[in-house]
Amino acid sequence: MRRIEIEGKAGVRNTWDRSAPTRRALLNEAQRQFAARGPGAVSIRSIAAGAGCSHTLIGRYYGSKEGLEGAVVARIAANLRRLVAAASSDPADIAAALLAVAREHPDVGRVVIRCGLGELDPAPVLAGRSLPRHVAAEIERRRGGDPLKPSPTARAVAYSVLSVVLGYLTFEEFFIIGTRSAEIDEPVRDAAVVDAVRVLVERGSDAAIEVPWATGATSRRSGPDPAGRPASARDALIRAALELYVELGPADVRTRAIAERAGVNQGLIYHYFRSRRALIAEALSLANSPLEQATIRDGEFDLGAALALGSTLGSLVIAARYLVDGGHMADVRSSFPVFDSALALYDEIPTGSGPRSLRDPRLAVLAAATVFAAPSVWDRILRKGLTIPAAADLTASRGWAAQLLLDQPR
Repeated sequence: MRRIEIEGKAGVRNTWDRSAPTRRALLNEAQRQFAARGPGAVSIRSIAAGAGCSHTLIGRYYGSKEGLEGAVVARIAANLRRLVAAASSDPADIAAALLAVAREHPDVGRVVIRCGLGELDPAPVLAGRSLPRHVAAEIERRRGGDPLKPSPTARAVAYSVLSVVLGYLTFEEFFIIGTRSAEIDEPVRDAAVVDAVRVLVERGSDAAIEVPWATGATSRRSGPDPAGRPASARDALIRAALELYVELGPADVRTRAIAERAGVNQGLIYHYFRSRRALIAEALSLANSPLEQATIRDGEFDLGAALALGSTLGSLVIAARYLVDGGHMADVRSSFPVFDSALALYDEIPTGSGPRSLRDPRLAVLAAATVFAAPSVWDRILRKGLTIPAAADLTASRGWAAQLLLDQPR
């Protein structure tokens, strides 16, 4: 019998659920394993073993593995809804609270990222849509409009605000390497991200500012589309790896699958690349090449070209999957020309801890990079939460946000 009712001393009937500790252990273990490896790589037996109980109890309490996945994301979503409800109306305070949760509970942050990648239901990100709606409503209220009916500008600004937080959580290590900001303490980087949210909200709350979206076809996330046929077996392997990494993430792709996709012998992978890391690095270079060619013109950084390509870049999806699976970007690539060209916009780049704010070009570029990179993972979810049509082109509004952040050190 799962539930036992007893009489309290005051005559009030209390309920004690004997299954509660076991269910809690299963939820905690499932959350830990989903965060570390993704739900696709986790079995109900491994979850049950980690929780110290029989795997049959998952069926009893949750119906199936999918039911357990739903319970994990529902619990995180409920906690985030409470966080939003308890926070002040200021989106910057909400951003600070979200970052604090991700720092204190890394598993929660990684599960949320997997939701963005489509491995789990996006309920935690949307928090019952209360998170994106709250941000858009607060911006509209500050603009003097009706918070219940946020304008296109308020929703476009909210899209960029949420991109800053979610993009930072998703690509943090990538951004740190690219902007050479490893020497800056984590709390300082976090504070700069919160300041970036504050800058966007304050500027976007000016009723004189209009950053609506354009109507028309918009870029959607897509995989790589290399031109032409592979010139060699080596090229075929790189392109096959790139396609599979976008679909599944590097951690879940086996060398046999890459060879089969490329139509070559598996032994050629080790002949050409020597290691799995080398193949990942080559795939990232191929995926990044369109961005580098489009955004670096005569040594100058082209922000518009970067934003136009950002939501379609397979390399960003690969990077997100690689990082959430526990990979380290420094192991596969140590420099990124696009970041270098963005930093070259400034006369002087500090070293060490720097000015500890968005006045530091490294932190300004990091913050702007979140606006560029986030849509590759989060576009569909943010559009849903903010009721932004799929046909709406947000390139101009994202450009406004990124340029505003890049201008902070000046």
